[in-house]
Amino acid sequence: MIINLLPVGKISSELIEEIANFIQERIPVDVKIKDKLILGVKMDETRGQYNAIHILKILLNFFEPDKLLGVCDVDIFVPGMNFVFGVVNGIGGEVGIVSITRLRQEFYGLPEDLEIFKSRVRKEVLHELGHLIGLSHCPDPSCVMHFSNSLMDTDYKKDELCDICNEKMKQILKYLY
Repeated sequence: MIINLLPVGKISSELIEEIANFIQERIPVDVKIKDKLILGVKMDETRGQYNAIHILKILLNFFEPDKLLGVCDVDIFVPGMNFVFGVVNGIGGEVGIVSITRLRQEFYGLPEDLEIFKSRVRKEVLHELGHLIGLSHCPDPSCVMHFSNSLMDTDYKKDELCDICNEKMKQILKYLY
């Protein structure tokens, strides 16, 4: 299986490289870094955010036979929620997007902390990739597949799958790929 990693907008190549290396440490997949994509959707002016569903529709245009995960630095939402850290076009879907905007301490008026930021990015990337592979949310609050309703939830969980989710992932990958 190949994970196509797509920087969307202003994302540093260093961060994308770190994400690619992390993915390959945690999941038995190949990661291909795609050329940067300029975000081609307009901000929802009333919310000051971007609709993640519109971004996913654009990403589907870049879909190849394997999975595509975009990483952006804009605040995103899906209808019915105040914000999301990331979203996919369905469990086992083709494309997903992770926003790093709300993963920074500075977003909340706190001093920058690069280690906390990178830890959060790793967790959210692995979470959305889990969904793309076919995993659902996990009831174990320490599993990376547990739903994060807040940064406190993200900070609490580990940057790895629990034993049950890891076994499910292995079975899915063995069956599908």
